[in-house]
Amino acid sequence: MFIKLAIGFQLLTVLLFVLGPREWKGVNEWAVLFYVLLNCLGLYIGYRLAINKLPQHQDDAKCASGDRFQSNFIYVVMIMSTIILFIDMINTIKVTDLSLNSIIDAIKLGFSNPSEAYHKESGIVIGGQYFTYLKVLTSPLVWASIPLGIYYFKHFNIAFKLILIVNVILEALKWIGCGTNKGLFDLIFIVVAVYLVKLIKKGYILKKSIKRMVIIGGLLLICGIAYFSIAIASRTNSNINYDSTFYVINTDNILWKICPDDLKFTFNSVLGYVTQGYYGLGLAFNESPVCMFGIGNSPFLSDNIEQIFNVDLQELSLQYKIYLSTGWHYSVNWHTIYTWIANDVTIYFVPFVMIIIGNFFGRIVIDIRCRNSNVSITLFVLMIINFFYFSANNQIMNYATTAFTFIVDVIIWFMRPRVIRRGLATSTTARSKK
Repeated sequence: MFIKLAIGFQLLTVLLFVLGPREWKGVNEWAVLFYVLLNCLGLYIGYRLAINKLPQHQDDAKCASGDRFQSNFIYVVMIMSTIILFIDMINTIKVTDLSLNSIIDAIKLGFSNPSEAYHKESGIVIGGQYFTYLKVLTSPLVWASIPLGIYYFKHFNIAFKLILIVNVILEALKWIGCGTNKGLFDLIFIVVAVYLVKLIKKGYILKKSIKRMVIIGGLLLICGIAYFSIAIASRTNSNINYDSTFYVINTDNILWKICPDDLKFTFNSVLGYVTQGYYGLGLAFNESPVCMFGIGNSPFLSDNIEQIFNVDLQELSLQYKIYLSTGWHYSVNWHTIYTWIANDVTIYFVPFVMIIIGNFFGRIVIDIRCRNSNVSITLFVLMIINFFYFSANNQIMNYATTAFTFIVDVIIWFMRPRVIRRGLATSTTARSKK
């Protein structure tokens, strides 16, 4: 089910790209569709190769002792996260001072006029560059505190349940206060991913579980899209053609005709966010191959390498070459995760990388199923978020906090393969003796 969810969303977005009312200029939409299907196939093959090793019976799934709920450690992390998330919110919403009125006014501006909040030029910055380093270095704990906090919610006492709720609110207000919606959708994806983790632990999926997930996810998604529509309308003065340089709207398209007039702006804006990356992918087909040796897939990695060695790597990327050829901006517009990975392995070998990603995701599912691994839960949530952003970019490797969290957790996870293999071997032996 889990990989089908990711692939299903990919297929939905690419079909909207091909069959939707936006007619993109200068790309072969059907070639993009075929390429995405090929990558989805690679993702599925890799996942199935891993998941076939999953123990079939609950009793057999006791592969390892797993991570216990360590209350004292998690409580310390929760409190530390509250402090860091609060400072990060203050720095992001650009308040003029630390008074309560100034903070409330900045947050209210994010609700009432997202455009002004988005374009606000300056505000106080607590800690400066040193806080940025602290935020990144602690991100494997701080970022994971929200998904793990939701997962272990029933284990918390009242005080720490309230702390978790405060942390979620701080994270949401950070993004609302600066007039953007990205973080709100991330929180929605986190809730969905944690619910999927609980289904993995059960080992079976009931119809009522799927129904509950659809209802909760749907309600959260409606709230997210509502704020998204308000924010985009504020930034663009509700101009439905605000980004129409590279496409025209076919008003005869069946989807456009059946969409109510009052929702056409929202519909077109959502289409832009979930399909524009495929246009960047289509443009990449016209560029010569590049190879950036493992750092081209991540702006976080390439930016830091540039600063350390004082070199310009941006001009080597497919995104920059596309910009020079067509004007499709390398940092403003989107190109899908496939184009970012192609910076390292070329367009031709991306489907093979998808096999590796699918296989790794399958092994994460196995680890969650076989034992209570906090690292695997965090990695699962990160990968679910990334799946939803496949049509846009390599999301988790785009931001410093999620990229560093992912890298550290992957290293930790690969330091424990012997335990995983031993657990699977124990399960296999147990079945053979029955």
